[in-house]
Amino acid sequence: MDATGGFIQTVIDRTRAYLDDPSIDAKYDDNYLIKNVISPMFASIASRINNSTSNPISVWIPFPITRGTQYYSLPPCVGEVWRLAIRNDDNYVSREAMPRTEYHYRGPNWKVEGNMIVFIPTPDQDYSDLELQFMHSGEVLPFRINATLDATKSILTFALTDVPTVGVIDRRDNAYLGSTVRILTSTGIVEERIISGWTKNSTNWQTTVRLPFTYASAGTVTIEYAPFGLESLFEAVAAGSALKLGTYKKMSPAQFQMIQLQYKDAMKTCMDHFSSQQMRTGKYFERNTADNKLNDWRNI
Repeated sequence: MDATGGFIQTVIDRTRAYLDDPSIDAKYDDNYLIKNVISPMFASIASRINNSTSNPISVWIPFPITRGTQYYSLPPCVGEVWRLAIRNDDNYVSREAMPRTEYHYRGPNWKVEGNMIVFIPTPDQDYSDLELQFMHSGEVLPFRINATLDATKSILTFALTDVPTVGVIDRRDNAYLGSTVRILTSTGIVEERIISGWTKNSTNWQTTVRLPFTYASAGTVTIEYAPFGLESLFEAVAAGSALKLGTYKKMSPAQFQMIQLQYKDAMKTCMDHFSSQQMRTGKYFERNTADNKLNDWRNI
């Protein structure tokens, strides 16, 4: 892994090492690799993980709706909407907006249309504490930049005019909601947080994280917007990117097979990790019985 614990540099270095081709190094710079090779490869791997394991990558984000407004934009990284709900202080779902069939006499309640959610019937009141749970599509355009961490350690900002040291900023609305921001350091602890807010004003981009950073000090920090840190995931993206990039140069069958074996091995490890991460969750059906009181999770 890169000395700073970063996804971007680690994957770039490993991708180039797999190919060991000076002509590719000269022709394709790091920004090209991120935009056209690494980012789409991570989306492909995330899709395989999410559709092949019992514990796909899911994220909760604030999703307030207002009275009289039907249409709301979804973040670009939403792969599959799971639920719209209100949670109490214990993070237990207390109310949920259940989707219904298109032919229900009261309408579908809500449904996904392209990159929008439409509410039918139209909301009759404000729901400021509504949240959206979704399966992450893996659509993340990574970049690294210097930013300012505020005194609460919950907000990161950098100027609209600042240029990333590597990668490019995805300027679509709410592009990084539900994704990961990582504070990089060569000596201290590398910290990752889920992004719950991604906005801009007249001068700055602002990122709000779900939980405050613990070890980083307020002030200037180096950060990257990238997938979360999992060694097998880094390796799978690097090997997959090398396969994709190697087809540009028509690599030899022997080299292709060697890298493909590394890719399959890393993907197997990823699948093992996500399949077992929550143990038995999702492998049984819950019923409200004398032995399993659904109204009291503390009943053990």
